[in-house]
Amino acid sequence: MDKIKAYLFFCFVFLFLSCSDNVKEAIEYNKRIVLSYQKVADIKDKLMFYILVKDTTHFDLEYKEFVNQINLSEKEIGEIGSFENYPDFNNAALSMMSVYKDVAKKEILDLRFLVKKKLQLNKQDSSSENVFGEKLHKLNSVLDSEFNKFETAQQKFAAKFNLNDGVKN
Repeated sequence: MDKIKAYLFFCFVFLFLSCSDNVKEAIEYNKRIVLSYQKVADIKDKLMFYILVKDTTHFDLEYKEFVNQINLSEKEIGEIGSFENYPDFNNAALSMMSVYKDVAKKEILDLRFLVKKKLQLNKQDSSSENVFGEKLHKLNSVLDSEFNKFETAQQKFAAKFNLNDGVKN
């Protein structure tokens, strides 16, 4: 009977320790993906600042860094792969990088073009202001929509792997 109790105690301890290691690994996995995403988001925020203050010189420097960081983050996230055959969070992060690539090539450059054009004309033009506002709104809508998917995938990941109260960033 003591051997059975000792065996059951050993099994319980083993399961407890493996679960806590699994949670630690899931937390680390989550951090790596979020950090890769956050690097891109931070540079995007700088780009938007430069657009809003009409600083195309700094924008051009940051834009190169933005495109490079998207590619680096996409590679990092791809190399991280899925966690315990659960690819949803990783796929959502890769999808977010794909959307960033798309808006970097289109909407962000369109905004820069409009700012540059406005600076060259050196006058207020309500039609270009409207176009600028529409492009900015579209950019924000696309990124917000994709971020919501990313955040939902992160929350599902947190729930599936028992991370405390769901991990939110």
